[in-house]
Amino acid sequence: MSNKIVEDAIRVASKHYEELVRGNREEWLKTIVSSIRRQADVRGSSIDFWWRTGRKLAEKGVTYKFQRVDRIEKDRVKLFFLRVDKTGKQMGMPVPIHLVREDNKWWVNQPSY
Repeated sequence: MSNKIVEDAIRVASKHYEELVRGNREEWLKTIVSSIRRQADVRGSSIDFWWRTGRKLAEKGVTYKFQRVDRIEKDRVKLFFLRVDKTGKQMGMPVPIHLVREDNKWWVNQPSY
């Protein structure tokens, strides 16, 4: 997989976390694979849980910073991001985010917060 393709995945994952922190649900949803995004308004769905969990942390000042690429497979990538508190200190272990490539675009398939 080319560096450009991996860089695109990193951009999508970064946007996912940035929009979560901003509280911009509409833009955050646009980063998620459509098969999961369809459940966005179903209370208790995975995507509903992701939003609520991520927002609780964001409201406490948590942000996310790209750390590294962990695994690259055909049309799949696993990245790690650092959770950073409002003082700039790393919180806990880095968190993984999984992306899939569909129609030549990257989509978040499984985030962690």
